[in-house]
Amino acid sequence: MVARLKEARQRRLMWREIQESGSELGGSTKTVLMQRGLWDKLWLGNCAVNASLTGRTFAEIGRIRNTHPFDAICDVLVAEGGAASFYGEDKTDGDIDCLAQGEYCGVGSDGLAMANTGPLADEREHPRCYGGMAYLIRTLVRERGVLSLEALVRKLTRFPAERMGFADRGLVQEGKKADLVLFDPEGMLDRATFQNPCLYSEGVRWLFVNGVAAIEHGRATGTRAGRVLRRGLSRNRGQG
Repeated sequence: MVARLKEARQRRLMWREIQESGSELGGSTKTVLMQRGLWDKLWLGNCAVNASLTGRTFAEIGRIRNTHPFDAICDVLVAEGGAASFYGEDKTDGDIDCLAQGEYCGVGSDGLAMANTGPLADEREHPRCYGGMAYLIRTLVRERGVLSLEALVRKLTRFPAERMGFADRGLVQEGKKADLVLFDPEGMLDRATFQNPCLYSEGVRWLFVNGVAAIEHGRATGTRAGRVLRRGLSRNRGQG
């Protein structure tokens, strides 16, 4: 891939096809943003060689490098050996609101489990890794009123537990695993940004994992009571 991205002819072919077909090419819908020239809605994410540009849009990176934003993307991929992440704003608030209200739709994030200390501290991934749930509470509940807080909590807890077949989770009920979050609904605030993605959210007071406090009065306790959830164990033998 890197060798092909170095070829000027191959780049011209790729760019022409994106301009003509956009997302009809398959794969990421971010090609639509490229097709429409919305380079200010495409950001550079986690990378090594170009770490100083993390969080900048490709509109900015193109200006900084005095090159077309598409060539800037190709140049970054070549320099990083193909190992770089990109983010795009390819859905509107209206899209998200419509999906979130769907009866068969849960809500969540495909962010990774991160930490701003230790070996993961240098990873600068999408801000959803640190602020995803607080972002949903702020936007869907407080700002846009798309869902009630109770409805959102269900879509974050009971809905996925039932969908995945975890019979001992998802409800506050005797005999179930005590995975519990005590938070301030008005104080939940996502702080992570594309430019500074490694900032924890505010508003969580207590967090219990399998009945053991992992956050106490807003501070991590250092305990690790989590367990790997394996298919069939939760449903059949009540383990987790």
